[in-house]
Amino acid sequence: MKPLGEFLREHRPLWHPRAFYGLPLPWESELPELARWLDAQPSRHGPFGDALEWALSGPPPLRDWARAAKALAHVDPLPHWSKRASAHTQDVGSERASVETQDSGSGRLTPQATAAGTDGVALSRRVLDGITGKKQAQLLAFASVLPPLGQRPLLDWCGGKAHLGRLLATLRGARELLVVEHDPALCRAGERLVSAKGAFGAPGKPALKAMFHTVDALGAEARALAEAGCDAVALHACGDLHGALIEHYRGKLVAIAPCCFLRALGPDGLATVLSAAGRDAGLRLDANDLRLVHESPSDAGRRDAAAVDRVQQFRLGFDEWLRAETGSDAYTHMPACPPQWFALPFEDFCSRFADLGGHPKPRGALGEFEAAGVARFEAVRRRDPVRAVFRRALEVWLVEDRAQRLRERGFDVTMGTFCPEGVTPRNLMILGRA
Repeated sequence: MKPLGEFLREHRPLWHPRAFYGLPLPWESELPELARWLDAQPSRHGPFGDALEWALSGPPPLRDWARAAKALAHVDPLPHWSKRASAHTQDVGSERASVETQDSGSGRLTPQATAAGTDGVALSRRVLDGITGKKQAQLLAFASVLPPLGQRPLLDWCGGKAHLGRLLATLRGARELLVVEHDPALCRAGERLVSAKGAFGAPGKPALKAMFHTVDALGAEARALAEAGCDAVALHACGDLHGALIEHYRGKLVAIAPCCFLRALGPDGLATVLSAAGRDAGLRLDANDLRLVHESPSDAGRRDAAAVDRVQQFRLGFDEWLRAETGSDAYTHMPACPPQWFALPFEDFCSRFADLGGHPKPRGALGEFEAAGVARFEAVRRRDPVRAVFRRALEVWLVEDRAQRLRERGFDVTMGTFCPEGVTPRNLMILGRA
């Protein structure tokens, strides 16, 4: 953790400033040749794509930063706990993702195929019925790297409909499932699934007893469940919610795939850092830094790229108009607006956006500002890959901080990936054993 933290702190001037807020970036005065090289490159769609791999073929020092970031942020895949593990390939949407299952065979894994748990129990078709392909791949991958759970109750933290908990109970033969979820609608839906599907009792095993607790994961009742000695799992629990499990868990085995670090901000607007080693690193990450973690290729690929570009172009065009109107040379942060506003003509968008931010409405033609927004967007897009080089390194450091906190609490901790990034960009898992 320390070398990665030192690397990020040393290179903070490269990844902390955001080109969207203003150009030129501070580093450009010291590295004018790199800035000119970036300007000469063909326009790349989206800033993050394959930025790290792309940078590896760039000139120094870009190439050197990319090499160091890739090496320091490398995380090995977690081992699979199957007696007969073999690789299957699954189509997930338009992507192909390698997913390790727990049964031998030469067939491709599909939602209707069977896999087997470590105890050899077949995974029935109804366990996965109604769960989307990519979610299925995440659940199966998460399950495949878990060590034996034993007969202790299983706690599904921020579990939603408890897809993961019910799957693990079926694969591992657990008899009791506890679910912490604050959304009553998801709890009711999960209860209906348990009822309709016979509680997923494995053949020859007692039926599963599932209990949904509609509580805040940051509250006292959830804390009591975390301290109750269950095995616990958390797939993409957000921000402070996975942090609460890390802080309060008391049991034999906990598995967490963290997500949404932006939802772990303290009163000072800085990222919540859990471990003493993390605090000693002195990174002081703000919301803008945490957004970098989530600007990943898989996230961007799920959206309409042209619509995303238009949002940024309109916001930058409005900022150009506002700078001209006020004489300010700083980016003005604006509230979120309804997404349908970006389908309006630029003049109508600016009128509504100005009103939303409490500014006078623009008058006259705004074509020059619309064009300026498009031009500035292209300039931003040519600078963003430098920042993107450090995205994965920052994410790994944040997860390492969570893993280190569990170590400080006395757990034996392993950290690794549980699936390829094509299945989910949040593919890092922390395994803690007492």
